[in-house]
Amino acid sequence: MRCFDYEELLSAYAGDELSRAQREFIEEHLAVCADCRDALAGFKSVRQRLGALSVMEQKPDIKVGVMSKINGIGGSGRKSNWLRPAVFAFSVVAIVAMLFVLQPWSGNNGYNTILAKAKEAAGNIQSYCVNSYDTTVNIDNPEIIGSVTDNTFEFILPDLAHLTYYHSYPSTHNGITTLKEESFEIYYDGEYQYYQTEDKDYLLQTAGDLYYLFCGNGGTMSQEHAVAMLEFMDKPEQLADEIIDGFPCLHYIGNLKIGDFRAEIWIGKDDYLVRQIKQVIQSGKYIETHITRYYNFNADIIIELPLDDSGNLLSGWEKEVYELGFDIIPVDEAIVSITGEEDWSDPAVMRAVFDLFCYSSDPIIFFNALPKEGQQVIRNYIEGMAYTEETSTKVVSYGFNDGVLHYTNTDIGIDVYVDTNAINGEDVIVDDVDGTLKKWIDTIKAADPQAYFDAFSDEIKKEMVSALSVDSFSSKLISMLD
Repeated sequence: MRCFDYEELLSAYAGDELSRAQREFIEEHLAVCADCRDALAGFKSVRQRLGALSVMEQKPDIKVGVMSKINGIGGSGRKSNWLRPAVFAFSVVAIVAMLFVLQPWSGNNGYNTILAKAKEAAGNIQSYCVNSYDTTVNIDNPEIIGSVTDNTFEFILPDLAHLTYYHSYPSTHNGITTLKEESFEIYYDGEYQYYQTEDKDYLLQTAGDLYYLFCGNGGTMSQEHAVAMLEFMDKPEQLADEIIDGFPCLHYIGNLKIGDFRAEIWIGKDDYLVRQIKQVIQSGKYIETHITRYYNFNADIIIELPLDDSGNLLSGWEKEVYELGFDIIPVDEAIVSITGEEDWSDPAVMRAVFDLFCYSSDPIIFFNALPKEGQQVIRNYIEGMAYTEETSTKVVSYGFNDGVLHYTNTDIGIDVYVDTNAINGEDVIVDDVDGTLKKWIDTIKAADPQAYFDAFSDEIKKEMVSALSVDSFSSKLISMLD
């Protein structure tokens, strides 16, 4: 049994409602468990409050009426002694809820208490590190890791940060598969980003997005977001405690409130800081494992920008003003825009709420703040967007590696290669996204896709190639083709 499984028996123990065997069982556990001793003290305190209330004068008619109802419900049957503590504990829990203002307590090991302490602990952080380690494997060859992404951020709040990035993935060209590796490091000081690379555009786009995810405006991998994940778990189950980075941690697992996903979270038993989050997601023939680890809280982290003693850039480094490449709504603004007067059946309202969810700085915090009707709107939208493979014979694949676009869909008989190596799409801005999307769809469905692509002007081809480097564009293209 876990500690929270003892709560009903502890309540009955405090009221001398247990049999001799039950008391001995609980006393053996209390001898070795400080948490349950604290919980028992809480139950006794509540009973003392109830005892003080019981000396108040009661009106006879109310008392007689209530007692008659209780007797009527109870009947003359004798209940099992093992059931009796649970029934009594339920009544105590109900009263405790009403007395919450007098004694804000929900059990020393209760999830609500853990959540409240985790929120408080997150607000006291001045520096920390976070590492995200993501792997992808093919279900048919689970022992072979297909791709790896390993990011580590060091933070000195509010805005000094250092990122090291590594990504490896297999790239297939003309039937030959090679391992591609990308790595860089970058610094931020709140206004500028400092970098050192030949592939400037790729680095700044990737690093800028990562900085936002980890830190910017509450970021979706920040400690605040990690705490929000606790609220995002539906009926979490407590597992055996584990050690993470030398710290004893409470360990929870549960389904997330959106999608068919589960998550595990480890929370420090002593400091209530989220130490690790893990998700395993199956997508088609691939299994993605995401592990985010938080450590070095309030440590003496030293981040030295690539500057000399005079404040000049070191050789080989550059700097630019940091600007996020997309528009984001601060989560606080997204939350206050919900007035409580929404007509949740109105498609326009539903769409607006879903857009707020997608573009808020932390969608999970926004979701947790919504009423149940609003949360259901988000679920409905996401479930409607989900793509399910209907048959095991259909094969769909997409890739844009080494300048070659490859799209396969056996269901509609397409297997297309388009070589774009002669075109440089760097620094090209795509103004007409929908028009560019249509050009790619027409190209892929053409009788001779390569000839169709080659017939465009160089300016159009540069826009088409530039668009393929944007993940959101590629996702939309794949969705429409599938």
